[in-house]
Amino acid sequence: MSNQETQNIQEKDYNKLFSLLVKKFDLHKKQSSADVFIKKGEISALNKIITILETQIKGKFLDKQRKLKSYKDDETAMKKFNINVFGPKNAPEIYSVYQLTKSNIAKEEASMNETVALEKLFELLDNNLTESLKELDLFKVMEEGKTNVAKDVELRMNTGKCALKRPGRVKFPCNNELVQGEKYCKEHLKQFNPERYYDLFEESKEEE
Repeated sequence: MSNQETQNIQEKDYNKLFSLLVKKFDLHKKQSSADVFIKKGEISALNKIITILETQIKGKFLDKQRKLKSYKDDETAMKKFNINVFGPKNAPEIYSVYQLTKSNIAKEEASMNETVALEKLFELLDNNLTESLKELDLFKVMEEGKTNVAKDVELRMNTGKCALKRPGRVKFPCNNELVQGEKYCKEHLKQFNPERYYDLFEESKEEE
């Protein structure tokens, strides 16, 4: 196999890696958008609960006010209403749930702010995603990484054989075919670089 043919195959492999990077980014972006949507729904539901609880406590307040001689009308009576004063004494159980719900809303809003920030970051990155990744010149980066290996290992890789190297008279004990663009055969890639093995082989199975 000529060097040009080998390079063409490697470029094809790196294009596949590029495609995987884009797919993973897109997946995280969609997940972030879904998280924001879910959190907004949760906060909306909690606010509806707050409204119901407030209405119940206000109802109890007005019932008490209407029994007083000084009572004029509901609007005038409500001017004296303070849920944090009336609630604990006159509707402790409802007020307890009210406070807990408010606390949960505060937590969810803080969490949503972080999620929204993450979503905006993904949107910002997405505007220039393809251009940014292309600027990395993945083929060049991978080729530079290849030249960082020992000369005898590089020569071994150029023969298309597994470059597993061990001390002893037989430096390269494995004669299996090299995974294109990688240092090892399929078996030893799984053993020594399982994450890369998963990216190349297991994910392709899932896509099928």
